[in-house]
Parts: sequence; C-alpha cells; structure tokens
Amino acid sequence: MSKKHVHVFMASDDNYIPYLMITAKSISLHSSDEYIYDITVMHSGLAPHNVRKLRHLELKNCHISLVNVRATVDALGADLKEKLRDYYSEAIFYRMFISSMYPRLTRAVYIDCDVVLVDDIAELYFKNIGSNVLAAVADESIPGVPEFCDYVENWVGVSPERYINSGVLLINLTAYRRNRIFERFSRLVKEKNFDTVAPDQDYLNYLCQGKIYYLDSGWNKQPKVGNVVPVEKLHLIHYNLYNKPWHYSDVPYSDVFWEVAKTTPYYADLVGGFVEYSDEEKAKEMEGGIRLVQRAGELAASTGGFKDYEEESVTALAV
Repeated sequence: MSKKHVHVFMASDDNYIPYLMITAKSISLHSSDEYIYDITVMHSGLAPHNVRKLRHLELKNCHISLVNVRATVDALGADLKEKLRDYYSEAIFYRMFISSMYPRLTRAVYIDCDVVLVDDIAELYFKNIGSNVLAAVADESIPGVPEFCDYVENWVGVSPERYINSGVLLINLTAYRRNRIFERFSRLVKEKNFDTVAPDQDYLNYLCQGKIYYLDSGWNKQPKVGNVVPVEKLHLIHYNLYNKPWHYSDVPYSDVFWEVAKTTPYYADLVGGFVEYSDEEKAKEMEGGIRLVQRAGELAASTGGFKDYEEESVTALAV
C-alpha cells in the first residue's frame, strides 16, 4: 500500500537558507515511517551553492523541491514590497500563493524558517478542522503589549485574543479557494496596499476571520512569550521576531535549536555568526522593536486600515 504524503511549504531567500535547513532537518528527525514528507521551498532565486546544499541534505522520509515564485510576485507588481519595513522581505507573502500554484492539493502546512519541530508535523497536517480556512495559534505576543492590542483591534479589525500568528499554518486549500483568499489578497494589495506591522499576518487575519480553527499554543511556542513549559509538552518552537538563538544566548529552548543545527552543513557558520553578532547589531534590533511598537500605536490611532475597508462579498468577487 502506498504511503500518504504530507505537504509542507516553506519560503526563503538566500539569507535564511541555513535556518530553513535546520527546520527541514527537524521535520525529518521527527518524521514517521508511515508517511512521505514533501517539503517545498518557495523562493525568487537562490545562489547555486545554497541550491546544492539543499539538494544534498540528508533527510529521512523527506523530499525537498524548489519552486521559483518570481512570476507570481511580479504579477502583483511593486505594491507587494512597497510597504515592507525592517527585516521583512517579500518572501513572507509566498504562503499566500500555495492555493493557486498547487490547484490539486486540498491541504498544506506552512511553516516559517525559524521553527524547530519537536514532534511529527503529520499530527498537524491530518488534523480535522472542518470547513475552516486555516488552523493556527493565537499570537501570544499581542495581549501583553497595549499598542499591539489597539492596532489589531482598531486597524486590522480583529479581537486581540483571536489574532493568529502566521508562522505556522494548516491551510484547508479547498476552503481557501472557495473563500477566494488569494484573489481578495491580490485585490487589496493593488487597491489599498495597507500599511502594516505584520504584513502577511495582518492580511490573513483580516481575510480569514471567523473561519479559523484555533490550535493549542504548543503548535507555535514562542520562547519568550507566556510560560516556559517542558519541551515534551510542545510540538514545535517558533523563534519569532528577535528571539533568535543564533544571536542571543538567553533564549529559552536554544539547546533544541543547536542540537539540530549540529546535523547540518551550516553549523560552523552559525556558531561563527553568533560570536560575531555585535552589541551594535543587538541595539539596532532593539530600536527596530521599539519603532514597531510605536508604529502600531500610530496606526491604531488613525483611520483607513483594514477595519474601515468595505470589501465586496466573496460571492460578488466570484462573478
């Protein structure tokens, strides 16, 4: 009997290939012999040496394929990148393209490259989420920051307690297409191109609200948010925002990251990068975080955001 496939998508540019490789290796380390894991890396052009390393990465039960999404990005025009800020790249939007690029798939898992699995991703992939468009975890970093709460509620138009983190998603591609999420996203980018704090995340929260299945926090554990719980109770760790173990020594669950990193070709480079990360660079990141909070407060106090947009119904858009 043929094995079932687990379809996992990731997005990267050259800068994030080392971390993507660690994520892929962690998927393999926690894979089941019952399944075949198809890992698709979405990109807009990678250096040949990175392509070679990805293709030769030893992964049990996993296949890696690379797909260039440049044509889809170009179709959306310059608007896609116009309002990106800080360390964001256009790669954060690639998760929006899966439904249209893979019309035969009915579901997919999307994960960011700063994630390390400590459980089998198939447990998420085969979860029954009914007719919901997405399964995701409510972003635990929001409730503790008043400016973010105001921004999410007054700019995005979503309750802070229901605002999801988009770094780990189970996508019901059938429902995604039925609700025309990609078409609506494309229309919003071209017509409004909202200023955002978390670009893809804000669009997904706005477009999918009311059609989200909420997962327990163990499926998107952010190290410095909420309680530190034993790894055995988690499914994965998401080293989100500035909590990168390759830059800081005090990040909870850093040992999990480094254990997997040792099994990849980039381990020595990552250790070297950690040593070389300067106080100036750390201060720059801190300033970026402060600016992000300030910008969230400014947008929350203004008008013209997602909440104020009167979108045509899905039925009308389908005509």
